[in-house]
Amino acid sequence: MGAITRDFAQLVADGSSGSQNVPLQGDYLFFASGTWGGGTLTLQASPDGGTTWYTVATLSANGRSKVFLGTGEIVRVTLSGATTPTLDSGLR
Repeated sequence: MGAITRDFAQLVADGSSGSQNVPLQGDYLFFASGTWGGGTLTLQASPDGGTTWYTVATLSANGRSKVFLGTGEIVRVTLSGATTPTLDSGLR
């Protein structure tokens, strides 16, 4: 698995977290838990410093997903379609 730990800010409304850098290429465990409020959480990555974002993984219930991330990518999570969520998420 990857050599980083990244926790995203808790999400309590639809929108995106702040972005974080991936220092080492490898497999990571993307996870999320909390109150979903019917929403979908998307892990997004950008190879160009945050101009272009693409979807790496999505979750719509407490769980985890194995993802591959490249060195130097910027990552964030984006929540959509939720009503009164309280979600914690991160990478390990």
